[in-house]
Amino acid sequence: MSNNLALATQLGGTPFEFKGADVVSTIATFAKEYGITQILVGRTRQPWYKRWFGPSFLDRLALAVEGADVIIVGNF
Repeated sequence: MSNNLALATQLGGTPFEFKGADVVSTIATFAKEYGITQILVGRTRQPWYKRWFGPSFLDRLALAVEGADVIIVGNF
């Protein structure tokens, strides 16, 4: 994890670590509080059948952060 934070800093980003009971609402609150307009997240490989059980993390995040672009990279 520390390598990712160091890389973000080298690339001009400001990495933050935060905690909350629900990841989506925590990210959405943080984005609104700091006026963040772009959120970069990585996509993990999930079995196709998991989509049957409700919206994905990325779907919920995109809905929760109105006014911000959610940029999804890769399949990790």
